[in-house]
Formats: sequence, structure tokens, C-alpha cells
Amino acid sequence: MGDLRTFEPDAGRLFDPGSLGAILADSKVIAFAAIRDGRVIFANPAFGALFGRRQTLAGLALRHLFAPYDRARLADALTVTERSSEIFAGRAVREDGSSFEIELRLAFESIDGQPTVVVFAGDITQRNRSETQLSCLAYSDWLTGLPNRAFLADCLGQTMRTARREDHSFAVLVADLDGFKAVNDTWGHAMGDTVLKLVAQRFLSCMRKSDTLARLGGDEFGVLVTRLRSAEDAERIAGRLVRVAQRPIEVGGHDVRVGTSVGISMFPDHATSVDTLIAAADSALYRAKRERRSCYRLAAPLCESETTSLPLICWSEAHEVGIKEIDEQHVQLASQINEFADALKNGHLRNDTAGKLAGIVRLAEFHFATEERLMAAYGFEDSVLHRATHSRLLDDIRTLAAERDFRSVSLTTRYLQEWLLRHIDGMDKQLGRALRRRGVR
Repeated sequence: MGDLRTFEPDAGRLFDPGSLGAILADSKVIAFAAIRDGRVIFANPAFGALFGRRQTLAGLALRHLFAPYDRARLADALTVTERSSEIFAGRAVREDGSSFEIELRLAFESIDGQPTVVVFAGDITQRNRSETQLSCLAYSDWLTGLPNRAFLADCLGQTMRTARREDHSFAVLVADLDGFKAVNDTWGHAMGDTVLKLVAQRFLSCMRKSDTLARLGGDEFGVLVTRLRSAEDAERIAGRLVRVAQRPIEVGGHDVRVGTSVGISMFPDHATSVDTLIAAADSALYRAKRERRSCYRLAAPLCESETTSLPLICWSEAHEVGIKEIDEQHVQLASQINEFADALKNGHLRNDTAGKLAGIVRLAEFHFATEERLMAAYGFEDSVLHRATHSRLLDDIRTLAAERDFRSVSLTTRYLQEWLLRHIDGMDKQLGRALRRRGVR
């Protein structure tokens, strides 16, 4: 692409030699252009490269670089820029017909005595993809594909607001599998994961379309039952969960048997906040397990003062891999992530929360080094893939620590929750099985 003077006869007067404008005019890194009356009067090499254009862009209407459905919005943004700076995001089209997501930062200037819109452009395709993946990761359970605890908590909050406004009732069910640890101990975690997925499908068959089933972690599930006529509606669903869980599960030629115990709490009879509602259902669940197992129990009213906010990561035996050193470090990571989440939720100073996250990064580095030492010492077959996963996980959390953008408290904490549990349930249970076969405990 030529220099500025190739675009229009007097364009060389736009920027003084040696000025920032002149530097931008030659930049191959920062995509920069100038627009008058909606048309490009100047585009630097980086701007042309961004759109895959080999020919000059001078004289081309800027809208023609965008997908048709974004052109009217772009025209509006250019008009508004005359009054204030604007940021425009849309889908741009390259010369070869491929498209990408772009962000334009638009500012109004008088250049050479004429009104001009100065444009800085950037490809945000990867950033948007990462945000989408982060959002998906934050709200879904990687193993079963069900919504996770975070998603259920959000649904509970929205449902509670609607129930208060419209004066109706709803219920929360917490279900915990009976005998699941024996499945892992007898047939291994891979079999356990398969059982969890099959139980999740059975539980889904018990739901109404308006209800939400989520995996809360380990072998624990949660159900939001909306718009109840009476407690019997929730009890009927709980009864179905108990019955479908009791049926034998055929996996790999084996008949695997588990059951489920269920606790039920109702709004507003048992609690009037999300945390106390879940705590009331948990209490009912524990009572079901103590009294009989493979049954359901209804909660008793629970005062708001009787419970505190549930930790982000509720540790249980289901998360253990059976190697003492690894499990102890996992517990430390879970504890530090919970402390970080509490600091964010309680509005602690930015340096404090950043310091806690830096501590999680250091512990993750130490933990991964421990696992890699054990893999080398005992000849773990999949060590290359496992190390690559470590590298990716470290990159993820280091990026989060470097950005220090904690404005979205829930998204940040949910990401960390899934970051750790994905590591444990995904790769580390396989590593634990291999190390135990070699006599490590």
C-alpha cells in the first residue's frame, strides 16, 4: 500500500513529518484510518492488512467493508461521533469474502480544516470467542453437560424475585447419590463418570420443561422446581428421582447400583434467600441420609441467621484422586479459591484480591510441578498430554491474574471453580488411578 500522498493530492498535509500522526500513517501494527463523509480518505498499511486489501482503500465507503446488516449501525455511529467519541463493534468482510469481528474506536477531528473521523480498528474475533468460552465454562458442567451450581444460583435469584413480585411458591431439591463412592472404588473413576452421566440423563427425564436440573459438583445434583401449587408437587418430582436412581445401570457388562437421597426446601415456607434455601435443602438431605437413604425429606423452616453463604467450592470425597500429596494440594487450592471469592464478594481492596489470586497462581505452579515429578518418577504413560494441560491451565490463570479485571465477580469466581474442578475430574483422576496401580498412596 502506498503512503498518504498516493490517496489524494493534498493528503500529505494531514500529518506533520515526525508527528504521531505521521508515525501512525506508516504503522504496520496499529490499524488507523481517516474518514470523511463516510468514505476512506486515508488508511495505513495495518488497516489495509486487517481487511486483507491489496489495493488502496481511498475513496471507498467505509460501510462497504462491513456485513450488510451492520452498515446502518455504522452510519449511525459515524454521525454520533461528530458529538462524542464512539466505539463500534460489528462484522467486517475481507477482500476474499471471509468475515471477522471488529471493533472501531471513532473520534472526531478537524484535519486540514475539514471534519474528519479518525478510526482505530482491531480484530476482536479471538477475544469474543474467549469470552463466549469463558461464559459457557462458567455456567455449564464439563462432564454431564448440565448447568452447574453457578447457573442454578443465578436461576434461583431470578426465580425468587419473580416469586416475590407475583406471590407464588417454588422449591429447591438437592440430591446426593447413595453408594457412589463404592462405584469409584470398585470400578474406577472412569466408570464413575459414566454413571454420573447416565444418572443425569435419568434425572432429566423426571423434569418438567419449566424446571432446571444442575450438577452441583461431585455426585450432587440440584433441581429448581418453579410455580408450585403445593409441597406435593415437589415431593412427586423427588420421588421420581429416587425411583429412577434405584434402577440398575448397565455399564461395560456390569450392573451398577446406586441410589439417591433428596432434600426439599420451599420458598417462602422454609427460607427467603438463596443461601438459606439451599442450606435448608441440604439439611433435609442430610436427614434423609441419616434416617434411611434412598428417600426424600422436606426441610424445616430455617432462620436467616442460622446459615452463612455457601463456599464457592464445597469439597467432598468425590473430588479425591486417592494420592495423599495431590489431594492435600487440591484442598489447599480449593481453600485459596474460596478465600479469593469471599474477598471479591465482600468488596476487598483491589490489591488484596490481586494478591490472593497471585497466591493461587503460585500454588498452582507448585502443584503442577508436584504432579510432573510423580509422573516422571513412576513412568506415567500420558505425561506429555498431562503436561500440556498443565501449561494451558497455567496460561489461563496467569492471564486472569495479569488482567486483574474483576468487575464481574460472579464470572471470575465461577471460572476459578470450574478451572480447578475440570483439572481434578478431567486429568488428575486418571493420574491417580495410574499412580495407585504402581503402589503410590
